[in-house]
Parts: sequence; C-alpha cells; structure tokens
Amino acid sequence: MNVDRGQLFSVVKVAVIAFSVYYLHETVPFTDVVSVVTIPSRFELFAASVTVIATTLLTSRILQLLASPYADIPLPVFAKIYVMNFSLNSFIPSKAGSLLTMPFLIDRNTDIEKKDGLNIQLTNLVLTAVTLGTTTLVGLLALVSILEYEIALVLFSSGMAYLAIPVLSLGLHSTANVPIVDVPIDRLDYATFDRSLIAKCFLLTILTVVCIVGLRFAIVTSSVGVSFPVAYYFVIPVLVYAVSVLPISVGGIGISELTGTNVLIALGVEPDVAAAIILLDRSISFYIPVVLAYIYTMTELRQYENSIY
Repeated sequence: MNVDRGQLFSVVKVAVIAFSVYYLHETVPFTDVVSVVTIPSRFELFAASVTVIATTLLTSRILQLLASPYADIPLPVFAKIYVMNFSLNSFIPSKAGSLLTMPFLIDRNTDIEKKDGLNIQLTNLVLTAVTLGTTTLVGLLALVSILEYEIALVLFSSGMAYLAIPVLSLGLHSTANVPIVDVPIDRLDYATFDRSLIAKCFLLTILTVVCIVGLRFAIVTSSVGVSFPVAYYFVIPVLVYAVSVLPISVGGIGISELTGTNVLIALGVEPDVAAAIILLDRSISFYIPVVLAYIYTMTELRQYENSIY
C-alpha cells in the first residue's frame, strides 16, 4: 500500500497542533486565560499596529534593496509582494517555503525573472536566519538555567535550524530545481550584491526582526501589567517564537503558543498571564494580519485570473 508522504506529514502537523493546544489547555485552562485578558487601550493597539506595519515596510525595503541590482522597483510593489507571500507562506510549514512563493510573486509583479527572484529571497532568508538563529542561541544561553530541559532542547534545535539555512543555501547546484520556479537554479550568487548593500540589508534585518518585534512585545506585555529588563525585549520575542522554524506545524500554530507560554512562565510570569500575553501578541502579529493578507491575496489572484480570461 502506497502512502502519500505529503498527506502523512499533514496528519502529523495537525496532530502536533492538536496536542500543543491540548497540552497548553492542561497547563493553563483557557477559562483562566480569558479571565485575565484585558483589551489594550486604543493607544496600545495603535502602537502595536504601527510596529506590524513597520515590519512590513522594512521587510519590503530589504527586498527592494536586494532587487536593485536587477531592476528599479517601487517600494509599494514589494509591499504588495511581501503581503501576498506572507499569506501564502504562512500555510507552508517551513521557513524555506518562501523560496517557492516569493520568486513566483516577484516574476509576476515585476520584470525580474524567477531565477533572480529566488536569489533575492534566498539572500533575504539567509540574513533573517542568521539574525534569528544567533539571537535565539544568545537568549537561550542567558535563560538556560531557568528553562525546563525539554523547552531548552526545542529552542536549541530551533536556533540550530535557523543557522543551518545559510549552510544549506550554499548547497544549491545548477542541477537543482524548485517546482514553482520551474527553472534551473544556479548556486547562490553572493557576488550579485556588494558588501555595502549586504551590510545595509543586514542592519535593516536586525532592526526589523529584533528591535521592532521587541518594541511590539513590550507594548503587549505592558498592556497586561508585565515588564522585563529592557535587554530582554531584544531576545524574548525571538526566543518564544523560534520554534516556528521547525517544519512540525502550520504557521507555528499551537507549538509557538505552548513554547512561548512556558518561556514566560520560566521568567516568573503567572501561567494565565503568560498565556494571555502570547495569545494577544500572536493575534496582533500573526492571526489578524494573516487573515487580512489572505483576503487581499485571494482578491488579487482572482483579478489576475479574470485579466487572463
């Protein structure tokens, strides 16, 4: 009997989500979480929303800079590409999923070829992976003494998985093919980008995935009366969501909430408050944006299909 590997992986991912949600509920009953959740003030919601928009614009700017050796593309075009990629890639259980979606979107919305779009996104992915992987391991090193062994092991695996991405990126040969790109892929050509461009993109990446995300997390925690030392905000958000890099869940659903809650509990936050912080932050940074992005993407794809026919 032949077993469809894709279907098997899907079943496993659904099982991981179900187990994570169940285990989280057993650790912190949802009724307790609901009882401590407070709606942030208008100012807090506005400030948190600004950080999400800033993340979108800064990431779009990074893509625009990486595309500059190929073509001069306006920032709004890359903002559109990023939003569509975010919605599509959120349902692919791997950070590498963007290597399938981004080249297609760049090719469709610009004059840049899929092959060059792959080079752009792969470089962007490498910069992001180095930043998140390093930050995860630094945060783990600082907090390892207070974390449970199982959580520390998962976070260590996540950090190493991030850092494995740059290594694996060097293994692309000209004989390799990515299904959606559907063209031979040359080995990643770092020479396309000069050092000053890479340095600028790297600094923008740190600003985006560490500083801006840390600011958002600070706003969310303060809305429920919790605060940490300033330095913690540069590592805690990356640390609590690092597990999303592992291809064991869809969009990190369930496993991110479970791991994040346990990290905050280890830092001395009450379990119900810890779960409330993670759920609120995930809603602001992922659940609400991905729904809006998905609606926008489906609208764009329908218009594109109608224009063809």
